[in-house]
Amino acid sequence: ASRLPALSPGGFLDVRSAFEHPPSPRAIRGLKLPLVQAEPPAVVLASILSILLVPITLSDSRKWHWDDDRTTTEFSAVVRRTVATSSLWMVLIQVSVVYLEASIGKLMVAEWVDGTAVYYWLNDPTFGAPRWLMPVLRPLLTSAGVAVVTWGRHSC
Repeated sequence: ASRLPALSPGGFLDVRSAFEHPPSPRAIRGLKLPLVQAEPPAVVLASILSILLVPITLSDSRKWHWDDDRTTTEFSAVVRRTVATSSLWMVLIQVSVVYLEASIGKLMVAEWVDGTAVYYWLNDPTFGAPRWLMPVLRPLLTSAGVAVVTWGRHSC
């Protein structure tokens, strides 16, 4: 009788039944547990940025953002401003690293190096430039100057 412990109505393991009737090693080996999946990079980045914004919000003692907190010279106010400024700089550094990594990654793709990706990106109806701006951009994107600047470039 290699039965597994019962689950409670909420789907949790009923601890009492696990101690009363422990499962056999054979039953445990038969369990198919879900693989642990890593979070996508965007979720991790959003989590880090959210955590870095918490000190900024908690250290702001103003009732609304129009109040000038810089006039206070108390030690606690200086510490709060230092914590908030440090956290804001960490957010700026984090976002800068993301953009730097994205730009370096694009140097390895031939379409980004020779400029065709920008052309297709700006002409995309969903993600591209707005319609009112296209009469200005289209001559720039299709001019001979762009072809001369990007001609002969190959990916790394």
